[in-house]
Amino acid sequence: MMPYFFSKQSAVLLSLAILCCLSVFVTNAANAAASSAWPMFHHDAQHTGQSSNNGPQTNTLKWSYSASSGNASNGNTPPDTPSISNDGLTLYTNVSGLNGVAGTHYLVALSTANGQVMWSQSLSGGGATAVGADGTVYAVGGTILYAYTSAGTLKWTYSGATDSIHGEPCIGSDGTIYMGSWDTYVYAVNSDGTLKWKYKTAGAIAPLASPTLSTDGLTLYVGSGDPHKQTDGTLYAILTSSGTLKWSKKIDNSRSSGAVVGQDGTVYAAGTGRINAFTLDGTQLWQSASGTAESLTPALSSSGIIYTGTGSTGKIYALNATTGATLWSYQTGVNPNYPNGPQYGVLTAPVIGADSTVYVGSVDGKMYAMKSDGTLLWTYSTSSTIEEDCPAIGADGTLYFSSSNTYLYAVKDNTTTYTLSVSKSGTGTGTITSSPSGISCGSTCSASYTSGTSVLLTAAAASGSNFSSWTGCDNTSGSQCTVTISSNKSVTAAFTAGMLDNDSASAAFDAIYIQYASWFGTKSGGVYTYTSGSTPYYVQWYSNGAGLVAGTDGNLYTYYNGQWYSLGITWRTFGAAASKISSIYSQYTSWFGTRSGGIVSGTSGSATYYLQWFSNGAALVAWTDGYMYTYYNGTSYAWGVSWR
Repeated sequence: MMPYFFSKQSAVLLSLAILCCLSVFVTNAANAAASSAWPMFHHDAQHTGQSSNNGPQTNTLKWSYSASSGNASNGNTPPDTPSISNDGLTLYTNVSGLNGVAGTHYLVALSTANGQVMWSQSLSGGGATAVGADGTVYAVGGTILYAYTSAGTLKWTYSGATDSIHGEPCIGSDGTIYMGSWDTYVYAVNSDGTLKWKYKTAGAIAPLASPTLSTDGLTLYVGSGDPHKQTDGTLYAILTSSGTLKWSKKIDNSRSSGAVVGQDGTVYAAGTGRINAFTLDGTQLWQSASGTAESLTPALSSSGIIYTGTGSTGKIYALNATTGATLWSYQTGVNPNYPNGPQYGVLTAPVIGADSTVYVGSVDGKMYAMKSDGTLLWTYSTSSTIEEDCPAIGADGTLYFSSSNTYLYAVKDNTTTYTLSVSKSGTGTGTITSSPSGISCGSTCSASYTSGTSVLLTAAAASGSNFSSWTGCDNTSGSQCTVTISSNKSVTAAFTAGMLDNDSASAAFDAIYIQYASWFGTKSGGVYTYTSGSTPYYVQWYSNGAGLVAGTDGNLYTYYNGQWYSLGITWRTFGAAASKISSIYSQYTSWFGTRSGGIVSGTSGSATYYLQWFSNGAALVAWTDGYMYTYYNGTSYAWGVSWR
């Protein structure tokens, strides 16, 4: 066997290949925890609150869920900060009061489609959830961290904390779970449930103060202090490899918020009513104006805007992430429970849609949707305070949030679609178009529209036809039809052949009148239009009390002394022929002379004709092939014009 030796070039190439593999592994690991649309508190390990999906643009309720059926007494609490499965089909949250037992806590897996419970597992207390890259569901239950499979099977528990774990779980790219407790410790737990390290801060770690990772995953930032337990107000930077302190900054006398980390590594945290910005090494860059923040985790948009809120004034603030300057503020409403609670307050963590829409709850019981310029899009009222809540945005655009009334709400734009189909009937032809666009019938005679859409259909008769009527509409106005989409619907437009109906009727009446003027007397006004149902008919009254009627069945009648007499004439075609005969005659009266009687009809084989004789011996003839002829001295002369 020939010995195998590595050349220097081969060694270099092998080294590069290994580095590439490692680079791919690190990149994939860094992105793995974000495979869910919302895997943890504030979306990602940097807790920006910035989703890659759009949230709802309307306040349409998709569903709501309460384990305690809205009973907020006896220790039942709102659903905790939720997370979403990697496939987007399941939402995980910690609820209380399930099965009617007040104060008990359960991890529930809810269908994102309809809010139905898919499975549940008993927990030892309240707390947030998170989802790992492999689909493992992590749930805090009081002092215990639970790990479940996506099917609800327990994998392991970690019970090293000695007080409630309020600092929501944050998952690193290597699978490490970081969380903070009221016992003043930050815990780093391996993905198998063993302790990696723990670090003691000087205060209790409060809700919405989840530990935050730097973009490279090497540093963990933790805000400490809770006035309800043990105060501190320090922001800590801890090395993730060892759990040792890198630096710390005192930013409040009582409570520091959780941190947010920008793409450039800037660290943002709230304290003393301001947002503080720090470099990676702890150098302070800026402070926002006094009173622009509460000690709760702010949000950071991909466009460089920080969103936060205040507890005492109830304002939502937008700040420039580079300078801390205030861009705008918005005043929320009054707590419905006041004075049993604060009068105002934005005590939640804002979240941001991919289109820059900001969602933030208030103690006035409303969820606010704001444009990035501070314009209000909508509010959704829960009639109960929203506080210490972090919403979530699903891949399908659903916004999930909870209220103190124990309900979890799912709000989503209504995208249910139904099919609107149109058809045409009658002897004529025409087109139907829609607004909004979609139907051009013609060729495209059906389209799908979102439920609630009002569709305006317009019928246009083709040359030689006229529009008659609509069926299947919600409302009609002449040739227009309005349909509001709530189910699959069908609409029909009827078209008739010939001239405009009232013109055809008038011409037919005149042709009959010419023959019987001495009996009818004089005209009493013009042609009147009446309707029978949705179909029109036309009447010409005369001084002898008779009326000529163009009926909806297409026939011509005389009405006299309460009796109907059919004239055996199809008035639309007869009227069209009479109109064309009269038009030509009016141009050549001096040649034709006077009319000899009225218009008569006849047949030749299967063809029908309408004929008017004149005193010079000529006749004008309208044949059913649609063309006009003059018959004179035994010869027919075509006019080359269509009378239909």
